[in-house]
Amino acid sequence: MKNVSVLASKEAQFLAFSRFKDTQGENFENDRFKKDLALYFDENCLEKPMLSSYRVNVILDYLKQSHTYYQNVLMPRMQMAITAFDKNFSNHPATNVLSMFYNNYQNELLEHIELEEKKLFPYAEQLLTEKQECNYSIDQFGREHNHEIEDRLQEVLITIKEQFPEVKSDFSFKAFEHLLERFSNDLAIHHYIEEMVFIEKLRVLELNR
Repeated sequence: MKNVSVLASKEAQFLAFSRFKDTQGENFENDRFKKDLALYFDENCLEKPMLSSYRVNVILDYLKQSHTYYQNVLMPRMQMAITAFDKNFSNHPATNVLSMFYNNYQNELLEHIELEEKKLFPYAEQLLTEKQECNYSIDQFGREHNHEIEDRLQEVLITIKEQFPEVKSDFSFKAFEHLLERFSNDLAIHHYIEEMVFIEKLRVLELNR
């Protein structure tokens, strides 16, 4: 990956910028980061920009904003699609499978977010301020968290479409499938930036503490 000087498509910019609606006091670095982030959402951009030059605070803001976006926008929309599907296929076995999957998925994802917001993010802020002794570590975070839930994202939909082909053409099912794909892509970008940029920057701060 290298720095690029192209703009992402309008669709990619929308997907990336949506989470930053409540950002206050933006500066040049934040604005530049948003434009680089949008290129990660652009399928036509084969060479993604480097993000390692951005300060920890900028990356941290993106991670926090994404969590809020997931909880307040994407997950409620997925729940609405499931509710509509339940109305269209009341008492259908596919409804139980999809609802059970989503409930488990949502619970695990919220636990994942809670771990980061209660432990990883405060630890990052401690490393930045150096005002107090840190009682946490990146290695400890690595032992406590994983991305197994995302690996199962598409499996349940494939199973449903194979076993219950009559639901494939339902609008609410298609809506859920579209939102799930969008969420999956967003999470993949989120996790890449978290693991390959944010965590690596924190490791450097740990070493220099």
